[in-house]
Amino acid sequence: MKLPEPYLEAVLPFIEKARGFLEKGESLSPIAFVGNFASGRLIPVVIDTASDEAKDNAALAIRMAAESVEADFVFTVMEGWGLPKDKVARYEEIIERYGSIGACPWKVDTANFMLETRHGVWGAQVTLKPKPPSKKRRTFAAPVSLTFMDGVEGRFVGLLPDRVEPGTKGSREFVAARHGEVGGEDGEYCLTGIGGGRDGPMDKVDGHRGSQGAQRQAQGIWALPNPRHQAVGGNRFQFHACA
Repeated sequence: MKLPEPYLEAVLPFIEKARGFLEKGESLSPIAFVGNFASGRLIPVVIDTASDEAKDNAALAIRMAAESVEADFVFTVMEGWGLPKDKVARYEEIIERYGSIGACPWKVDTANFMLETRHGVWGAQVTLKPKPPSKKRRTFAAPVSLTFMDGVEGRFVGLLPDRVEPGTKGSREFVAARHGEVGGEDGEYCLTGIGGGRDGPMDKVDGHRGSQGAQRQAQGIWALPNPRHQAVGGNRFQFHACA
């Protein structure tokens, strides 16, 4: 299934931003972008993978952000470890022997992208390679192709709210009344949590790198020069905080 063009235009700039971080020698701090096309609202939620509880809290924060803006998509970016193609078939054996992909000798660094839409879930895992002459800088091949992922499950899937009438249970007005508006002063961002491991679509990926530097990446570095009105593809999004 082909990804609808508006979604592709919305996420491609973030993929390029991720490449830019890596080519500067930085690691990718896990983050989710929650967006609504009609209102132009975009909420970045920084992701904590430190524990299962942190991941659960992260999924809840993303879900609440999605409800607050009646989101059309959730796009997650994270760095992780994957397996070479010739070792993928031995995934269960490797997990049983080593406990995680990160502990096995064949692990490869990867960048992982997942896009949940109302039409389904698309994702990509790309191998990170050194960018000579630096030993610290890395990059990945372009273009990145997002592939439709059928039947995916996990804590970081099903985060979009159902479409409801204004004022009814589950609507933005209802969520704001029950939980408070998920948002605040423009330009402020929150810390919260995607995990790798067996959390769903990226079940052959181990998340790593932690959240150090995540707030700095979220606060303006992901944004273009004016973070209040970020142009993403052919769309114009306004960055908002999350609670």
